[in-house]
Amino acid sequence: MFFAWGLLLIVGSAVLSPRLNRRFGTPEVTGGALAVFAGILCLMWLSSTSSGTLAGLVVAGGVLCGILNANLSTLAMGISAHGRSVASGAFNSLRFIGGAFAPITAGYLGQHYGVTVPFLLGAIAVGVGLVVLLGRFGAFGVSEPEPATGD
Repeated sequence: MFFAWGLLLIVGSAVLSPRLNRRFGTPEVTGGALAVFAGILCLMWLSSTSSGTLAGLVVAGGVLCGILNANLSTLAMGISAHGRSVASGAFNSLRFIGGAFAPITAGYLGQHYGVTVPFLLGAIAVGVGLVVLLGRFGAFGVSEPEPATGD
């Protein structure tokens, strides 16, 4: 399962993200990916009776994680008033701190409130991120989409 998720993460990051960004624009693709990812997390929350469904959703989420990984990094670099190395370091520090607390928080929530409750919390957090992104659309220093060239 982890191998399949990782492969789809690579496809999302290295193949789909650049193509979609050229066609639609990075903020727009990121917003769409956040919306779909929140939907997948909601489906994970509702899939408490089927481990097969949950596994399939986790694997499918790899594509969106790849797109979001590439695009959120790009957008963070575009809005920072600091140099690329400082912006990248700050962005990755926040991301890794979140990654450190996530397993502890998910374990606690799952143990005390239900095994799929962490997915609901994740969907809410992604939804908040989408609202913030939509509110800041004009602030991103990302070039406009280029016409599609048949990639």
